[in-house]
Amino acid sequence: MASSSFTGSHSSHQWKYDVFLSFRGDDTRYNFTCHLYDALRRKGLEIFIDSHQLRRGGEIRTSLFQAIQNSNVAVVIFSKDYVSSTWCLNELVKIIECHETHGQIVVPIFFHVDPSHIRKQSGLIETSFSLHERDPNNSEKLPKWREALTKAANLSGWDSNFIREETKLIDAIVKDILEKLKHPSPCGLEHLVGMKFRIRQIKELLAFNSSDVRILGIYGMGGIGKTTLIETIYSLICSDFEGCCFVPNVKEESKISGLKKLLEYIMSEIFDQKDIIINIPNIGPGEYYIKRLRRKKILVALDDVSDPLQLASLFGDPCWFGPGSRIIITSRDKQVFEASTKYIYEMKPLTSDEALQLFSWNAFKRLCPTNDYVELSDPVVRYAQGNPLALKVLGSYLCGKNKEEWQSEVSKLSKIPKKTIQNILKVSYDDLDEEEKDMFLHIACFFKGEYKADAIHIFDSCGFSAAIGIRDLVDKSLITISKDDELEMHDLLQEMGKEIVRQESKDPCRRTRLWDSKDICQALTQTDGSHSVESISLDMSEIGDRDLNSDAFTRMPNLKFLKFYTTLDERTNGRSKLHLPQGLNYLPNEMRYLQWDAYPLKSLPVNFHPKNLFVLKLRNSKIEQLWKEGKDDSRLKLMESQIMNLGRRILGGCSSLVKVPLPLSHLNKVTSMTLWNCQTIRSLPSHVDLETLETLDLSHCSNLKQFPQISSNIRYLYLDGTAISEVPSSIERLSKLLVLTMDSCQLETLPDNICKLSSLKYLNLCDCKKLKVFPEIMEPMENLKDLAISYTGIETLPSSFTNLKGLASLGMFGLKLNHVPSSVTSLNSLRSFRLTLGEKLVWSMPPLSFFSSMKQLILVNGNLWKFPEDLSFLCSLEELFLGGNDMEEISSSIKQLSQLKVLFVSACARLQSLPELPPSLVLLQARDCESLKTISTLSQLTRESENLHCIFNMADCFMLDGNECEVIINEVVRSQRFAYEMKHQKGNINLAFSPPASEFVAELPYFAVCYPGTRIPECFLYQSRGNSIKVQLPLNWLNDCFSGFAVCIHFKELHFPRKTVRYKCYFEGGNNHYTDSVYNEFFITSVPPVDIDEHVYLWFDRTLFDWICKNSELLSQTCYDEVSFVFDQETCVVKGCGVIPLYAG
Repeated sequence: MASSSFTGSHSSHQWKYDVFLSFRGDDTRYNFTCHLYDALRRKGLEIFIDSHQLRRGGEIRTSLFQAIQNSNVAVVIFSKDYVSSTWCLNELVKIIECHETHGQIVVPIFFHVDPSHIRKQSGLIETSFSLHERDPNNSEKLPKWREALTKAANLSGWDSNFIREETKLIDAIVKDILEKLKHPSPCGLEHLVGMKFRIRQIKELLAFNSSDVRILGIYGMGGIGKTTLIETIYSLICSDFEGCCFVPNVKEESKISGLKKLLEYIMSEIFDQKDIIINIPNIGPGEYYIKRLRRKKILVALDDVSDPLQLASLFGDPCWFGPGSRIIITSRDKQVFEASTKYIYEMKPLTSDEALQLFSWNAFKRLCPTNDYVELSDPVVRYAQGNPLALKVLGSYLCGKNKEEWQSEVSKLSKIPKKTIQNILKVSYDDLDEEEKDMFLHIACFFKGEYKADAIHIFDSCGFSAAIGIRDLVDKSLITISKDDELEMHDLLQEMGKEIVRQESKDPCRRTRLWDSKDICQALTQTDGSHSVESISLDMSEIGDRDLNSDAFTRMPNLKFLKFYTTLDERTNGRSKLHLPQGLNYLPNEMRYLQWDAYPLKSLPVNFHPKNLFVLKLRNSKIEQLWKEGKDDSRLKLMESQIMNLGRRILGGCSSLVKVPLPLSHLNKVTSMTLWNCQTIRSLPSHVDLETLETLDLSHCSNLKQFPQISSNIRYLYLDGTAISEVPSSIERLSKLLVLTMDSCQLETLPDNICKLSSLKYLNLCDCKKLKVFPEIMEPMENLKDLAISYTGIETLPSSFTNLKGLASLGMFGLKLNHVPSSVTSLNSLRSFRLTLGEKLVWSMPPLSFFSSMKQLILVNGNLWKFPEDLSFLCSLEELFLGGNDMEEISSSIKQLSQLKVLFVSACARLQSLPELPPSLVLLQARDCESLKTISTLSQLTRESENLHCIFNMADCFMLDGNECEVIINEVVRSQRFAYEMKHQKGNINLAFSPPASEFVAELPYFAVCYPGTRIPECFLYQSRGNSIKVQLPLNWLNDCFSGFAVCIHFKELHFPRKTVRYKCYFEGGNNHYTDSVYNEFFITSVPPVDIDEHVYLWFDRTLFDWICKNSELLSQTCYDEVSFVFDQETCVVKGCGVIPLYAG
């Protein structure tokens, strides 16, 4: 849904990016800059970071100029060689120019350089300038460079000499940028007419000082400004949450994509995790994601929800979310959220003063009319009835007209019999020329949501002056262009356009455009009268199965645009609802756009000539051949045989397509071709000369044996699971290739000239079992970031491997190496290194520079028996995996790794003890360490931990001292009280009567510990044999000091493959008159798999605590004095259980 705007600004600037990063690539690209980039992205900001492909010599290309201009904040990272780059200096000049002309925020960072050297161009900076001065081409630029450096250095920024620890410096910078973005400049919020007051009202309803989970509904008529309000609120507050997601146009997206895909998208955004898949029969996140959601303070904004089912399916219960979470919803219908929340805000029309300001901005580009137009403006504003969309459209329509024209238009408005919003909006439509009217109606009925560039090309082919026409429609506020360059239109304007088409004739078959399923079915079965139809757009989810006559389109010679589409959910089954039992005899040759999901035939009509066809989409169809050779298909640009969802996850393909027909080699405008899982394809044309093709997906075409000969413009090439055995030397022509994946191919060789792929960023060769030799890298490959060669047949790596200078991630599991060559360990840009050591491989300590940027280090399943004493060189490490090795101990210096979150030492059979671990640790996996005897320092960790959500798994460690484990359990239980008490002393808690949960719940410790044992620790005051326990609660048990329950089970035979323990918690109570009970059911999902021996598992259940907080008023007032825990025996055999209520103090 296009946002209806209140905007009226004399200096308004629309930012495409939140942050632009300016830096010297050789200095900081693979360390500080990429760490800063990641930190900013995690906060949900839109970041522009250049690629090497944007650079050609020292001049800035137009695309980069535009990126700088379209960025709200420019971060300039001054490093030692920044000034030596003329590219960086030209970039800086442009940044300072935008700072001075557009008010762009500039944040300088002095990374290991002296700010005064930048300001005065002294020291190393002076040396760099002396080199620039020798080049006569720089003579005119030198003064500009010096001036820009001085101005930038005089701005407030950050100096790494004052905050030496990189992580703390980045945290401070990110916080600073977020604060700057949270406070809009005068060109922002100050001139959103009528918005400030409404924002203040919304903030009061959201009550950010409350820890409850709150749903806020905003309702009002179309065009009233709901989208603008929710977008503005979201942008102002999103940085205060741990996860956030904005979903525009839920009504339309749920219809096209399905609720399940929409929910997967929301989860992916909240958890910053690609391709989340929810495999459950009923819509809802599922228990696993609900558990994760409960630990997060999240913000979700859903715009234009039209059905309570959409809300219930996406967010059925506020208790799914962590304390302080906020869900904001807009709808035209108040009843959509009336049952879900009592916090409801009605979006009312603008006041007369606000309406005049908004109208004036669109009509005069100022906030009040000129003196000559005051009297003429008043009636127009009254007609608009305070509706922002109507005011904007009318203002844009009248902008630039003289007084006589104004008087004439005002007279027309006064004669409109019904002053409905649509009738008022139609005045602007009536003023369009015939071409613009045609394009407007085509967008309203067919092209809304399509890419602008595609629409322009198609409209041009119909004889329109499309670029000019679309620009005029934008100027008249009748359409908008999204940030993804798609055509958008407000719902009210779309409804107006469709109503105009309805007025063409009472008979749908005599109208020019069809979108209603009943009208379309009538037109496809009627024997005459459909010659007028130019476009059909049918949502096949709205119809049942239907048989079409073979001559269904014979009566539609003017049909140009045809779209039979399905939702993503329906698309996965590949079943067609439109059947052609007698075949299809005819498609109009005027066709420009043809989409037919699940097309039921093996070919298109023989007499169909695709000379005008621009877009062809036959997703999940049975197509085997498109058309015979010799037909003119030169206009075709986009061909799809399957679909990708919001997360770009491939769902299916045309399994009957035997070969790609030769005519495709002449489709010189195709940009994307996807033939995923077309298992019967055996070959491509000998030369697919598609000059504009950028993406080709042939994944799982399992009978495809030859590497495709394709255009040098290809950027993304997916060949996973094909039968390709050889990559030809001609691959060096693919100079623009960014991604090449050949996972699980029959690949035997790679050519040495693969190093010529200078743009390549990602290369995946995993599971190519027949690949024995990695090619020589004869020249530097600075752009290759991620190389995956796990489980290939590679036995040696060449010395030239060192030329992979920009490599950040290297996966080498399951290789048959004898040693890790120096060509690998000399790569000092690696952030993730993954290696299976194996029996034959001898590991020797690499140079320390190898670990300088390391975030993840995995060295598993080998003969590693000793790790270095001093581990301080791993200062950036976050994840360390050493499982399956022969070491007996780990150095005590591991405590110095202040960033370490995950330590995995499972199956280290000789490991006898664990040293004191860093307080940053979140997860310790030490399962199946059969010699492990002592973990005494773990109790210290529970007291010092910076992370209050910690899991320690010592399952199957049978040498552990049971008494020592009980000591640890005591420490864990005490740490719950300790953490609670610290928060209590800060005055943040008023638990018993703070509905539904107290503010600090998100920070309450969630501990889980598992170890071999046969008894419940003594610290659990209440114990019972078997799978249930009942506890008598003290009087006034739910007071301000209550901090939850610690629960413990003694169990055996956890039933695979399940790793959950299900239990019910009952609260019971009664007096002389009645007995009552309430209960809920909970799942523990983090229980580790264990062997048949008995184990003890302790946890503090946040889910239970959340439920108690939510129901605190009920539990307090009803005098419940007993609590029972009953564990389900289906998932595991529970032999005993224990409970202890936790209190501060």
